[in-house]
Order: sequence, then C-alpha cells, then structure tokens
Amino acid sequence: MERRWSFGLLALTLMVCASCAGPSLVRPHALPGPVATPSGPPSGTPTTHEPGEGRASGPISTLHAPPPPRTPPSIKTLEPGLARLLIVGFAGTSSAQADQLMAEGVGGLIFHRSNIVSRTQITDLTAAIRQAAGRPVFLAVDQEPGRVTRLDGILPALPTPEHIGAVDPPVDSLTMGQQVGRELAGLGFNMDFAPDLDVLGPPGAYIGDRSYGHDPEVVAAHGVAFMHGLRDGGVMAVIKHFPGHGGVTQDSHLVMPVDDRPLSALAVKDLVPFDLAIEQGAPAVMTDHLLYPRLDPRLPASLSPQISGWLLRLKLAFRGLVMTDDLEMGAISSRWSLPQAVVMAIQAGADMALISSDAGAVPSVVAALRSALEDGTLPRARVAEALAHIDAALRTLAR
Repeated sequence: MERRWSFGLLALTLMVCASCAGPSLVRPHALPGPVATPSGPPSGTPTTHEPGEGRASGPISTLHAPPPPRTPPSIKTLEPGLARLLIVGFAGTSSAQADQLMAEGVGGLIFHRSNIVSRTQITDLTAAIRQAAGRPVFLAVDQEPGRVTRLDGILPALPTPEHIGAVDPPVDSLTMGQQVGRELAGLGFNMDFAPDLDVLGPPGAYIGDRSYGHDPEVVAAHGVAFMHGLRDGGVMAVIKHFPGHGGVTQDSHLVMPVDDRPLSALAVKDLVPFDLAIEQGAPAVMTDHLLYPRLDPRLPASLSPQISGWLLRLKLAFRGLVMTDDLEMGAISSRWSLPQAVVMAIQAGADMALISSDAGAVPSVVAALRSALEDGTLPRARVAEALAHIDAALRTLAR
C-alpha cells in the first residue's frame, strides 16, 4: 500500500515514543523466510503496490518468531501441541474447569466478568492456574478504556476511546496503557485484547465509542501509544479488529457484516493504524468476522487466507501472533461448526483460535485439527509456524 498517509502519523507517534522509557521499540532485521500464504492478491482486488513492492525490507519487532524449518516436523511431533492453538473461556470463579483446560493442553485462557469477584480472588485464581499449568500460558482479558471492561469495580474507570481521541494528546494514552498494564500484571494477567484500532466510519457504526475516532492518524497515534503502555506495564497487547470493524453498522456477534469497500479505500483509512502498529512492533493481532467481498467473496477475515494470510502476513509484513475473534460469535456459528471454524482459521493463517465459552468443545476441536493435520488439509508447515509464533510470544513475556 502507498505510504502517503504516514508522515503526519509518524510525527504524532514520534512525539508519543519520545516519552517511552526503555529500549528502542523497533529494530531493523531481515525478515524471516517465506510464510505459508497466498502469493498474490484476491482475484479482481485492486492493489496499491507494484509487484514485489511493499514492506518486505522494512523493520520488524524482535518479538517475531524465527522462520520455520525447511522440512516441517512430523505429524507425531506436532500432534501434542494442537490444543495450544486454542485460547478458551471457562466457567466459575475457582480453578476447577481452568485446571482441566490446562490439563488438556490449551494455549491460554480468556477471563470474563463472571470469573472475577475481587482483586484478591482473581490474583489467587491466576496464580493457581499458572501453578496447575506448569508451563507458560496466556492469561487474557478484554480491558479497553471505556465500556469494554471485565474489571469494573476493581480497576479505575477510564474515559471512552472516542472521548480520549477527541480531547487528549497521545501521551495520555501511553500513560493509560502503562496504568492498565501494571494493574493487569499485578492481577496475574499477561495479555490484553486491546487496543481497538478500528477507525469510525458511517453514522451508527457498531464499534461506536470504542474507536478513537474518524481520523486514522488520531486512532493510530492513540492506539499505538496505548499498546506501548501495556508493554511497559508488563502485558502483551492484542491490536484489533483487523482489517477494521469501523465501516459497518451490524454486530458480528449476531450476523456477518459486509464491508464492500475495495482495498484501496481500506488502505487509506482502516489499515493505517494497523500498519503503524505493526511497524512499531505490535506483538499480536486479532482478526474480525466481517466479510470483505472485494478481498474475499466467500470467507470472513478470520477464516480468509487472502486477509489473514496475503494481506496481513505478506503485504503488511506481520510476523507476530495472529488470533481470531471469538469463533462462537453469530457471524461464524451460523455457518460453520466450531471444529470446522477452528480448522479453517488455522489454515487461513491464524496462530490461535478464540473459543470464548464452550470449554467442553476442546476435545472435538482438537480431534478436528488432528484429522486435518493427518489428511493434509492442514499443512504441517502451517501448524509448525503457528506454534513457533506462540512460543516466540511466550518467550517475550518471560523476559
């Protein structure tokens, strides 16, 4: 994509990053070897690069995984790690079901408001889960500024992103991210499904006040600042919802919204914050469940090799952790079973699939992944790459 939008945005970001303590956010490295993604754009999709042009020689974060081996590991080697491709929700305020999920080998847990009673309870719960796991795992929560919070009454309330983007400088978002990161880390979390980098589009857009606004440069500056703040506080940010949820009025929890804009339109608006965040070392990206028929006429972003693979991995040169939004949402569950959706997501380029509540589905999902791996519909190289990205992210958290 053309970088004609980047100059004012870069200036805003440099002002924010000048306030960041610690080492350089991004260091130049050669990109890893080829990834298992489509080699070209969707049929009929307008491109904003000439062939071979792009960010392939640009800087990437040290969070990124090394290239997978030329000869992928055997099926027997990969099978024990299949459950690690899942982040799963659990029931209750004790560790009973969470411990079972850890025993089944899942890669992480998402915590909901129903899991949380008090500061002491959640701190004890996360500690108990870590001990039961006996290995590094992701303990994630949705904790955005504004109305999407799972820790209301425990952590201080923050203004909505819409308000922040309208009146506050980006350095305030850095400070908020640092505050949230420190608080979450103190409670035992190591991953936050935030910030929201969606650029607000038409009147009545579903994302609403969760967005920092209509201006992609403002959204980028505040979102990247919050991302760095979380890192400073000791928590991994997951930027969302790629490639942008701000252009639709429907709720993907209920239906599959359709964004019919071409890539050229997304490139100068919705993709701007993601592009900058990736340049600035975003460790993880969450894909959405919207259908973008000008990019892929059949599959939503979370299940689309053209979007999760070609656009995110190849054109934006992202080499970090990719995870889906909740695959139990109506946009997906109305069309595919959960095991089908998980297999399709990993095939498309996701490293982890989010299952928000159906902990009992883990055995059937793992069985579907195993079957797809054994019959070759899920390539060994793709699974090896996903596990490498998970390991790289966990190593970063251990530092």
